[in-house]
Amino acid sequence: MNAVESLFVRLGISAHYAPFAENNIDKVVHLRHLSDEDLRSYIPDEGARAVLKQALDKSAAQPAAPAAAPQRYADDTEPRSKGTRRQETGDRRPRPKRVCRDFFDSGCGYGSECRFSHDVEQHKAEGAQHSTAPLNREIYKEEISVPWDSVKLLLGNKAEKLNRINAKWGTTNSRIEKPEAFHQTYSFDLRGTPEGVKGAKSDIEQFVGITSAKNREARFQYANHELERNQHSVEFLCAANLKNQGTPLELSSTVLQRVARTFRFRHEPKVTQFWTLSSNGTDKDKFETIMPLVKQMRGVSCIIFAEPNRVEEMAKRSKQTAEALGVKNPQFVHRKLSKEDRMRALETFKAGEVNEHGVVQRCLVTNNDYAKYARKVLIPYVNLVLHFSIPKTKELYLHQTNCTGRNNHEGISVLFITHHDATTQKEWSAALDLRELTGRGFEEALGKVDYDTTDRQLTAQDSDPKPNWREEWEKEKAEKAAAKAAAKAARA
Repeated sequence: MNAVESLFVRLGISAHYAPFAENNIDKVVHLRHLSDEDLRSYIPDEGARAVLKQALDKSAAQPAAPAAAPQRYADDTEPRSKGTRRQETGDRRPRPKRVCRDFFDSGCGYGSECRFSHDVEQHKAEGAQHSTAPLNREIYKEEISVPWDSVKLLLGNKAEKLNRINAKWGTTNSRIEKPEAFHQTYSFDLRGTPEGVKGAKSDIEQFVGITSAKNREARFQYANHELERNQHSVEFLCAANLKNQGTPLELSSTVLQRVARTFRFRHEPKVTQFWTLSSNGTDKDKFETIMPLVKQMRGVSCIIFAEPNRVEEMAKRSKQTAEALGVKNPQFVHRKLSKEDRMRALETFKAGEVNEHGVVQRCLVTNNDYAKYARKVLIPYVNLVLHFSIPKTKELYLHQTNCTGRNNHEGISVLFITHHDATTQKEWSAALDLRELTGRGFEEALGKVDYDTTDRQLTAQDSDPKPNWREEWEKEKAEKAAAKAAAKAARA
């Protein structure tokens, strides 16, 4: 496309270009030398001819400005970088300062020493220029708060992750500076389109762990109010089904019952929860703390939760556990045991031992795996839970605690912490009814506790493990052996 054709396209009169192409008129200077008669013969339309003449007259009336010598020093230019001085040639001018975005947003902390421009008129001019840019982005701003310790994750390796997120969503962020004092969270702004800011915020929250923390809190709230949430869910499902009555979306009563059976409708456990400080964190110190309290009980049905490796170590010193809790045969279940050995230990735990008061005593030392398993099955009666290791989350703590206080019976839970767990203890005490262990408080809770006796058995016969677990285990082993033999025969 030559200059004349380009001019005709820009003026919207490209339909009249054909005669000019036939006469090889391809330069604007040739158009200016045409007489009025020639121009009328080429463009009979008076309106198109007037548009062209106006454009030619306007172009001729604006001569090019003479090239100005570049300034050697200027106050409105950015500092020249160090290194070899470049030679300025032609009409090349120094690049003007860029507008300081922080100055017109939240305030610039550098003041007069800032290397960017604080000129209001330039800010308005650039704003008008960007508003007519082809991208025409909608400017949107939203504040995001991240944990204090996570700021260094965003700024690590020259803010590589933050820059990558901004490049992905087409966003920018306000300047992140080191605050003068410690805060729980740090806030900064994200700018861009609403969709871009939303996507960038989601990626940042996922990267610094905010998303996983929200998910953990949601799981904890569900575990803490499971019965209420399940009832509400089924009621909502039934109400929605009534609204869809007579439509293809309506569910049959059989399907509704099948869905309802997937929810658990059990009374929330009644547990009095205590915490106590262990001076050195050893098992000996914890047993010395709990021993005088346990002696006040007629009989103990106890589960001790500890880290997996800790359970193995405690199994080597089972006599220490037996003497502290007043039981003869405590059971230890950890991950290194085979399934058959675990089932035997759980069977012994279920059977328990009868003391001189006619109370069935039992003790199990295990890890959090059993707490998760106990949510799905009926377990033997337990009136005391001891947390020798603080769980990683509130949800796991709640699973362990809820092994007692079931079936409308009262239970007691004791959480052992160290000085390093003070922050966690305060957070959990605010979310749960968790109080400090005292002799008087334990006595009051003990008055509500029930006991599994020979006259009043609180452990159901079908509680885990079931009476026929050996037959099922032998059947499972036989099926595995048959499948293994069949696979071997197929390979042969």
